[in-house]
Amino acid sequence: FDTGFHYAGGLEDKGPLDVILKYLGLSESLEKVPFDPDGFDILRIREPSFEFSFPSGLEALRQRLLGDFPGEKGAIDGYLSIITRACRRLPYMDLESEMPENLLPFSVHEPTLQQVLDGLTSNTLLKCVLSAHCLLHGVSPCEVPITNHAGVVVPYYRSSHAIVGGGASLARFFEERLGDLGTDIYCGRGATGLAWAGDRSISGVCLENGETIPCGGVVCTVHPSYLVDILPEWAFRPALRDHLKTLEDTSSAISLFGTCKKPAETLSRSNIFHMPSALYPAVAGNTNIEQNPLFISGGPRRNDKYEAGVIVISPYPN
Repeated sequence: FDTGFHYAGGLEDKGPLDVILKYLGLSESLEKVPFDPDGFDILRIREPSFEFSFPSGLEALRQRLLGDFPGEKGAIDGYLSIITRACRRLPYMDLESEMPENLLPFSVHEPTLQQVLDGLTSNTLLKCVLSAHCLLHGVSPCEVPITNHAGVVVPYYRSSHAIVGGGASLARFFEERLGDLGTDIYCGRGATGLAWAGDRSISGVCLENGETIPCGGVVCTVHPSYLVDILPEWAFRPALRDHLKTLEDTSSAISLFGTCKKPAETLSRSNIFHMPSALYPAVAGNTNIEQNPLFISGGPRRNDKYEAGVIVISPYPN
C-alpha cells in the first residue's frame, strides 16, 4: 500500500518532474506507467447522480467539459486560461522562466479558487468538477489561492503517471542515488534541536541519543509552528514568533487499506473521486463520514502472486 505517492503529474517526456528527475540522475531507474488518457480520474457525484472522466491534455479536457456543459464555454475557457497563465508564473512549472527575486510567485491575498469559479459561473455542478482535485492538496476551494491550486492540478491535467513499485521504489532510488554521491542517511534518530556557533550561525543538529551532526545549514520540513520550539528566541522578531504560533494545520484524513483477490479494472489506470453532493468539496472533513468526499486508488500489484490493493482516503477534522 502506498501512503502518499499514488500518482503524479508532470512525468511526461520533457514535463517538469521528468526534467528534474533526469537532472537528479533518477530517470533511468524509474519505470513510468501512464494512466488512462481517456479518464485518469473519474469523478462520481451521488446527488445529483453525475459522472465525469478527466482526459489527459488540456485541449481534450476542454472538449470533454464543453460536451458535458455546452452552455458554459465562457466559464470553461476562462478557467483554463487562468490556471495556464498562473502556471507560467511558477518557476518550478515553467523551467525556462527566470527565477523571481521573490521566491513566492503567488500571493496569499490573491483570489481563491472559489472566488474565481464563482466569478465565472453559477453552475454548481461545473464548479464541483473544477474543484474536485482540491482533495490532492488538502485545502478547501474557499482558502486555496488560485495559483497554488493551478500548480497542483495543471500537471495532472496534462498527464498522469504512476511509478512501478510506487512511493517505496521512488524512495529506494533516491537512497541509492544519494549513496552514490556520498551522502549519509540517518533514520530513526529524532532531532531535538540545533547547535549554534558563537557568531549565531548553525553548527550542527542535535539528536535524541546525544549525538550532534556537524553542519553549516539545515533544511527543516516541519510545520512552521514547530520552529518556535526548535530555534532560539533571538531568531525571530516577536511579531513573527506570535504569528507562527497561530498558523493552522490542514485537516487530517482517515485511510482505508484493503485487498481483493481480483483487481478492480476501473482502478487499474484510474482513480475515483466520490463526492456526496455537487457542492464545493468539504476538504476540511466532517465527523459524519457519509458527508465526506472520498479518494479511491488501486494499490500497485507486483505480480499475480499478490492480492490487489485498494486505498480509500477521506478528509477528517483534526
